[in-house]
Amino acid sequence: MTVTNTSKAIEAAKAEGLSFFWASMHVGGSTQFVGQSWEDGGFRVDADGNPAKDSRGNTVASCRAEAIDPENAQHVAQVEEWYG
Repeated sequence: MTVTNTSKAIEAAKAEGLSFFWASMHVGGSTQFVGQSWEDGGFRVDADGNPAKDSRGNTVASCRAEAIDPENAQHVAQVEEWYG
């Protein structure tokens, strides 16, 4: 993607209210995506809205949700995938 298209993708993601989500499972590796909630990535959440299990039933070991940072390569890659 060109710099202009990347900028457009980031602007569109922010306008949609998307965040960057990352989770590591006890078994099954890790995953990352952009979305509005953990459910957008197929996660089942607990009563507090925290991810408990992924779509395959693997329990979450650690996780984070962050505002999209145009200086972070992982964030940019996920936004480009979502936008593209």
